[in-house]
Amino acid sequence: MATTISFINVKGGVGKTTIILNLAHALQQLGKRILLIDMDLQQNLSDKMVAHPNSVKLTVYDLLRQDELAVDTCIYDTHVEGVQIIPSELEIVRIKNEFDSASKPETLFRLRDKIETVKSRYDYIFIDLHPDVDLLTTMALIASDKYVIPIKSDADSIKGVKIVDEYVGQLFRINKYLKELGILITDYDKRTALAKHLLEGMEKLVGERLMKSIIGRNVAITAAAVERKTIFQYDSRQSGCQAFRTLAQEIIQKCEGVEGVTPNKKVNLHG
Repeated sequence: MATTISFINVKGGVGKTTIILNLAHALQQLGKRILLIDMDLQQNLSDKMVAHPNSVKLTVYDLLRQDELAVDTCIYDTHVEGVQIIPSELEIVRIKNEFDSASKPETLFRLRDKIETVKSRYDYIFIDLHPDVDLLTTMALIASDKYVIPIKSDADSIKGVKIVDEYVGQLFRINKYLKELGILITDYDKRTALAKHLLEGMEKLVGERLMKSIIGRNVAITAAAVERKTIFQYDSRQSGCQAFRTLAQEIIQKCEGVEGVTPNKKVNLHG
């Protein structure tokens, strides 16, 4: 059964989408089957990963609104074999007004119940969230087993961690199995004294919550995303590839208790 992981931070611009698409490809290279769920209003993950954008008819908005709608009708292939996606659309913002979770609390569990029907087909399900704590975030975290907090090594990101901590703390009574995988440093520029100073401060502040993997600043990662590619597709010689391979290994170790190994066969999303 898949491990469902939400990537959350109330501070925007920390690179959640870029992390997800590159991490998914790194895990795919280790034989893992991945489903991406885009719940960000900006649809960046959908824009960068859907293989055939004109083929998209139903999105996560439809999946949440229509109780009887099957998950399979909302799943599309990406340009990475072994990775599929449930795309987003701007209309998802309407969910906040259309769902009355106070009078119908069962609506909070709709995403969880829907993806439960396909979890056996995947190893990991990644949920990309917009930088807010609202109904969509609540539904995603209720559906999740784990969550990752991506941050940059700056003061605002530290504030974002505190807000996420408070919010997740309130959700434990609903999803008592939800666990933090760790805080992931992104866009780290090891050449600057300021970045090193902030990293040292973060290590003192959150200690072992910091993931061992660090995603360093790399213009090729950004350039790849602009071209709707992962860093592996853009230039497999880039140092960013190794950073995401290391992160993939850490995710596997934390979730499965084993080291990731390269398989001898292709992944199969339909078996």
